Amino acid sequence: MHVVPSDPFLKRKASTEKKLAWSGNSNLGGPTNTLSVKCACRKLFFPQGFSETLFRCQRQCHSVSKRLEHFFLERKDFFSSFITFKFVSLFRILLKMENKWMMVLVVAILVSIIVIGYIPPANNWNNHQISDIKNDSNYCFSVIGNINGDIYIFNHFLNLSGDSSFVVIDGNFIDEGIIEEYSQFVHNARRYDVPTIFGIGSSESPYGSDLMFKSIFGNPYFSFNTSNSLFIILDNSLGSIDIDQYNWLNKSLSDNAKNKVIIMNNPIINPSESKYETPDGKLLDYLFREKNVTLVISSNEKDFVFEKEGIKYVNLGNDNNVTYTRVCVSGNGIDVSLGHIPRQVDLNLIPTFFIVCKATLLAILIYFSVDILRKEFSR
Repeated sequence: MHVVPSDPFLKRKASTEKKLAWSGNSNLGGPTNTLSVKCACRKLFFPQGFSETLFRCQRQCHSVSKRLEHFFLERKDFFSSFITFKFVSLFRILLKMENKWMMVLVVAILVSIIVIGYIPPANNWNNHQISDIKNDSNYCFSVIGNINGDIYIFNHFLNLSGDSSFVVIDGNFIDEGIIEEYSQFVHNARRYDVPTIFGIGSSESPYGSDLMFKSIFGNPYFSFNTSNSLFIILDNSLGSIDIDQYNWLNKSLSDNAKNKVIIMNNPIINPSESKYETPDGKLLDYLFREKNVTLVISSNEKDFVFEKEGIKYVNLGNDNNVTYTRVCVSGNGIDVSLGHIPRQVDLNLIPTFFIVCKATLLAILIYFSVDILRKEFSR
């Protein structure tokens, strides 16, 4: 008498064995050998509850990954979609591992790296920081560039700018270009009360891609008003701005603000050689004069402060010292001063540690992927 198992796990096992037993070669019309049945049911060798969990996870993993991918793509969050794809792919491979204790070890390592290394920064960080700026008639702000991953300089700069209304990081603040480095800067910025706005530089747009920067901080070029001043952050990290950004800039400069301040990564003019540094330098210089821009701040190259036809140009150099500027706005006008922070021996090993962890994790992923493929093709 054939008894139908009531337990779902045993029912699935019995159904699988029955189908496999009579599939085989249709010409022979008989059952396949016992070894084939055992190989097909290899996942059933785990303890009952564990095997059933694996079966259900494998069945749901693909649909969940697709839902997450569509969720992020609908919001144009391509970076999160890519990260999700990587971890879901790893998870699907881990589910195929036959050694459950090794699987648990790998998952524990993976979770530790995620929890310790990845502190998810807020979306549209810059917009949130701008909303915290107080509108005072007399105020000061500070700008620094070319930190190049030196967290000591970043923290020292924020300590010096404690009484500023806000600070701007004028690009090139990262070095390794990994998510943990971005998270480290955002995490340290949260420790201070001063609103911290991040601009983009060539280090934040490797190979012309700024997806990671956009995912964390928002649009790389934007503007905001505070008191009687208009601030515009430009994206010329690739050497110049495109036509869309130029049209937006031209429209934004029509504002009737008393002071108009431009902050960008690359300087457009070199006063010592009396020449323009960027392909659009002459065009922007003419636009700034036409729209009555008050102050233009950039970084890279050497320090300089000079005035041309009513516009004050300030460039923050990048030698042995990192230069920053403190600008105070009052009814008497704008006062600009420069300061220097000496570079120290960089002992920031956190990004390097997580690069090693990711490389190790990638090696484990490749090893088990090859092992799984080898077993599949060896049958």
